[in-house]
Amino acid sequence: MAKQRTSWLSRLNAKLFKENEPPPSLIVEEGGFSYVQRDRETIVRWSDVKEIFAFKRDIFSYDLICVGFRVSDDGTYWEIDEQMHGYEEVLAALDKAFPEVATRWWQKVAFPAFETNFLTLWGDPKQQEILKLPSSPKS
Repeated sequence: MAKQRTSWLSRLNAKLFKENEPPPSLIVEEGGFSYVQRDRETIVRWSDVKEIFAFKRDIFSYDLICVGFRVSDDGTYWEIDEQMHGYEEVLAALDKAFPEVATRWWQKVAFPAFETNFLTLWGDPKQQEILKLPSSPKS
């Protein structure tokens, strides 16, 4: 009985106090970037991107700026955010690969606080409809 209790307590403790998995890392590659999580790596090629969009997630006491890359018509996309290692490098590569992207998009997404502020940066705007994200407030 004591062994069963210890095992149950160990499992409960592991569930309650497990370390959070670190966010994925991003590595700029020739013609795109790699999305690396644990031992899994996926390459997102600029040539496969159909839409680039930015939005904010409300994480209770702060906002998280996210950039999405839609790669198919069914809505499949890769999302990166400012907490990921390599985020700034991917944004710099994005500016070179897609010079049409407005340079002041960050301010439009960041403000006002705690709003989704979805904004299509490049491509055919469909992702907001697919995700059912709320519209940005009209300014």
